Amino acid sequence: TPEATSVGGFYAINRRGQVLLATVNEQTIVNFVSGQLNNLELAVSLAKRGNLPGAEKLVVERFHELFAQTKYKEAAELASQSPQGILRTPDTVAKFQSVPVQAGQTPPLLQYFGTLLTRGKPNAFESLELSRLVVNQNKKNLLENWLAEDKLECSEELGDLVKT
Repeated sequence: TPEATSVGGFYAINRRGQVLLATVNEQTIVNFVSGQLNNLELAVSLAKRGNLPGAEKLVVERFHELFAQTKYKEAAELASQSPQGILRTPDTVAKFQSVPVQAGQTPPLLQYFGTLLTRGKPNAFESLELSRLVVNQNKKNLLENWLAEDKLECSEELGDLVKT
């Protein structure tokens, strides 16, 4: 059964000698798994791994559940891996910013940004907000390192912030 990477499937030969091509309909697989198979966990996992549509509502609901349970690290991980970046928005950053910081604990906003930096690259808005936070704490050396390592998405606003 060799892979058919150009079409995202695989070829198989049945007992009658027919060559078959098997592929997955990326537009409907997540809804099928959540609805027909009634397996929400698998549906969300598929959507995250394959960056597939169909689990937006499920992912947002799960994010709000984790946030309500004060599981900020898990919420940050879910947001950072959200399919098609649906949770990578200014609203998500604002939600993490609104959480009161508990003494002796890492602020949830820093957990979110830390997760983004380890799992990929923050988008332009996230990069700007992270940079503002770092500049306000007078830790420009972190900002310089991240820029040198290409860990931030550059924008005109970020350039203006760094320049000042």
